[in-house]
Amino acid sequence: MEKISLNKFRYALYHKAVIYKWTNVKGDKVKEFETNKFYCNPYGKGENRMLSTPKFNLSGFNFELFKDGDKFIHKSEYGTTEFKIKEE
Repeated sequence: MEKISLNKFRYALYHKAVIYKWTNVKGDKVKEFETNKFYCNPYGKGENRMLSTPKFNLSGFNFELFKDGDKFIHKSEYGTTEFKIKEE
């Protein structure tokens, strides 16, 4: 698993069809989403930084982004979100 920058994450998924799944830290709550035109806009500064996506906001005081094969991963103290570009 390779740690990546926010810019690399945004560029790789920008306006692509994406399937993503959020799992809370306990692993007992899972939400799945799909969009045909993914975007990710950061807003806020420091500890209040969030990422706006088509279906929900990703938050976390110290989130990290990773690339693992064909998956992109957002990890924060609230949970993990896995993103995968939808095959066409």
